[in-house]
Amino acid sequence: MGGVPSIPTDRTRTVQVIGAGYSRTGTVSMALALERLLGEPVMHGGTQLFGREDGWSSS
Repeated sequence: MGGVPSIPTDRTRTVQVIGAGYSRTGTVSMALALERLLGEPVMHGGTQLFGREDGWSSS
């Protein structure tokens, strides 16, 4: 197990990454790095909460 690198056979599958961490441990900088590497927006808990319109989170 782990002695031979895996070679993907289905090239239509995309990379999906979950970078989970406690708050104040660099999750924002990880999200910014992933955005730069992937070339597209990524979801981050804090930025998603504050980026929504006011009606979404009001009770």
